[in-house]
Amino acid sequence: MRESPYNDLLTHASRLASAVDAAKADNCRFDELASEERWRTLEAKLPEPSSAGWSDWQEAHGRYFELRCMVSRPFVPDAFLDGNRSAWLETLPERQSLVRVEALSRHLQRGALELRELEELLQRTDDDATHVVRTFLSDWNQRRDARPVFATFAEEVEAEVANEDWPHALRDRLGLGHYKPTGDVPVPVALMRYSLDEVLAARTPAAGSAVAVPTVLDSGLDEFFFPVPQDHPYGATLHLGSGQAD
Repeated sequence: MRESPYNDLLTHASRLASAVDAAKADNCRFDELASEERWRTLEAKLPEPSSAGWSDWQEAHGRYFELRCMVSRPFVPDAFLDGNRSAWLETLPERQSLVRVEALSRHLQRGALELRELEELLQRTDDDATHVVRTFLSDWNQRRDARPVFATFAEEVEAEVANEDWPHALRDRLGLGHYKPTGDVPVPVALMRYSLDEVLAARTPAAGSAVAVPTVLDSGLDEFFFPVPQDHPYGATLHLGSGQAD
């Protein structure tokens, strides 16, 4: 745990009755990769330690994420600037594919499409279908900000990708607890596979890196985040399956 005038605040929050709040506080307490520079930027948004509470910390974390991670292109999020060098992946495996899962609910709503319609369009080869799909993807890309996205090496999740029920298998394996359906309403998701080379080629001149181990400062506060030790070569996920969280 780093030295900080706000340690007492986080320690107290880690003992709250709410398991969700306690987990979020522990993620901040035990993250070893976020740089001191980034922590100071967040803490500058807080009241004095003697008067700051957990709600103040949550608000400051949210403001930091909004201002320093959810940036618009061509700006670069803190994860890929020099102040986060301690979390960069300097040595990368060659010829690697990456896998990412993303919810489609908002994108489908904006495109006035149902998941079934999109699936049918993707099976067609006529010009009309191609135009609709390209428009859908173009709108999706244009609406994205430049925040870091969480992905994993494909070889780590081969079994889950091959599973007939891959949406649930990958959700649990990758710790995507926020993709749990509400009631009977399912969460439509897309499975993406792309190469690490494509990520490196897309790096802008302003970015010092394109790949980093995730820190607690690279997303909103999330009870499913898993901070790894400083000497761990890659990030880790919290498996949501019963008896699988080892």
